[in-house]
Amino acid sequence: MEAGIRALRLPGSPLRGIKLVVCDMDGTALNEKKEFSPATLKAFAALRERGIAYTIASARTPMMLELYLKQAKISGVPLIALEGAVVIDPKSKELLYDCPLDEREAVEICTYCHDACLDYTIYTSRSCYMRRDTRRMWRFDLYNRLAAEHGVEPVPTAVYEEATPELIAGERVYKIFVDNPDDASRMALEEFLPGYGGVRTDCSERRSVSIMRREVSKAAALERICAILGLKREEICCFGDWNNDVAMLAAFPHSVAMLNGTAEAREAARYVAAPNVEDGVARFIEDYILR
Repeated sequence: MEAGIRALRLPGSPLRGIKLVVCDMDGTALNEKKEFSPATLKAFAALRERGIAYTIASARTPMMLELYLKQAKISGVPLIALEGAVVIDPKSKELLYDCPLDEREAVEICTYCHDACLDYTIYTSRSCYMRRDTRRMWRFDLYNRLAAEHGVEPVPTAVYEEATPELIAGERVYKIFVDNPDDASRMALEEFLPGYGGVRTDCSERRSVSIMRREVSKAAALERICAILGLKREEICCFGDWNNDVAMLAAFPHSVAMLNGTAEAREAARYVAAPNVEDGVARFIEDYILR
């Protein structure tokens, strides 16, 4: 416990002039059950009462955020999804910005991932494509059960083998997620991808690999939201926990990493808050933004 206390890095006084709070989801604003805790929802409600905007910046597809948007009552502020590949108006569903992979590159990378027997998810503007024998379907089934309970549309999924790479690429591929490849598969993927100068990789959980357009990041997407809303960097407080949050945490002066986050995220952020399982986001908002 003492080591955990010493690892926190908190402001010496409340932050002034914050007009927008931006939260990563998994490992940050969500608890171990992949839910907003009552404390986090209470903190969001307090932000609303004070006239402080808030939104989310997630690696998930927008189609897998509807339930959380409804619970957190996010409707008037653009949200970031798919690592920053899209910025969308949550109320009108208008796409304010998007940055898909080049179609030719998407076809060839999708084909490689399938032929190499990687466990992947291909996120397009219309669906989430997975191989027939994927281990990842449980995640979508879990979300869709929760969505049904709350009257929210399910996430559309499709089987890769029942389509063609060309058809999939024509739907605008925003991200190809490779689920925890073993060392040999990772090395082969790392040797294959440098042939595609328009892409980069990142990590959003464990040993996963996310393949996106080189320009894509949560930092770049948040800069676009600042331009849309007419906000300055110092008027933003952003939260994250993993390597795909590092650029955002490094770019904004009031950035907060979670104690449960990676060393890279904690090093990039100005502050380090209590872990997500201890309502770190809610506690930081209450102690340093609302006060």
